[in-house]
Amino acid sequence: MDKDYYQGGNFKIDVLNNSPKNKFIQSVKLNGKPLNQSWFHHNDLVKGGVLEYVLGHEPNYDWATADELLPLSMSD
Repeated sequence: MDKDYYQGGNFKIDVLNNSPKNKFIQSVKLNGKPLNQSWFHHNDLVKGGVLEYVLGHEPNYDWATADELLPLSMSD
């Protein structure tokens, strides 16, 4: 990221177990911490860091499905 605008430097996205069969998210970590929602704040992005996806061949219906974890734009 352009250091004139974002002090965080790099933002890397890693995908583990990526293959044509493994197309479902099993878990996600942001800077080593579990992320159990399908979104994160822009401020977390511009700080830099690592977003890590783990994929699998079946859906994980427990990941990011709780109503209280919906993005703010989708809440009542």
